[in-house]
Amino acid sequence: SFAVPGALGLLQGARGNARGLALLYTHAGPPLVDPAPFELMRGIWEKALLASWLLDGGIPSPKRVGRLKGWVEQGLTRDSHSPDRLPSDTRTSIREMLDECPEKPIRPPGFVDLSTRYQSAGENVYRKLSGLLHGRVWSVIPAFATAADENGQVVAWRGYPLSLHRELAEPVANAAELSMQTVNSYFGK
Repeated sequence: SFAVPGALGLLQGARGNARGLALLYTHAGPPLVDPAPFELMRGIWEKALLASWLLDGGIPSPKRVGRLKGWVEQGLTRDSHSPDRLPSDTRTSIREMLDECPEKPIRPPGFVDLSTRYQSAGENVYRKLSGLLHGRVWSVIPAFATAADENGQVVAWRGYPLSLHRELAEPVANAAELSMQTVNSYFGK
């Protein structure tokens, strides 16, 4: 149970990103290239898939505990590069809890791997979101679409084609829904 609060924190992060995305769409400004909505979509995508992987009810409980243990250990390893993030006594307490747990840690797969596991088009969705977020030429240049069509209808939002928003929003919403179903089944609701 030591890692369940962290897994629930992932869902809170997904909810926060979703709220931020809704605010961005509400306050749409003039068309310009801005990756912010895709950054938020990628955050929702990653957190939703990771929570689904951590709390997967289709695997035995010891394996699920091993996943949670591996995820916490991975976080401690990353945090060790910035020792000022966690006080040493907190780090020691977490390490003691991990050492008391007899289950073997299972480190989380990368997000490309997780994306492929949970949706057939998942790898493509994750790569598109990452490409837009990091400003990769292969993803950004096509996004410089004209903001209006020949009839003056707006076909882009903040410089990106609206069709791209729709194309990516649906699988992200599906991943978030899967995550909520996983959490509900984990807690027996």
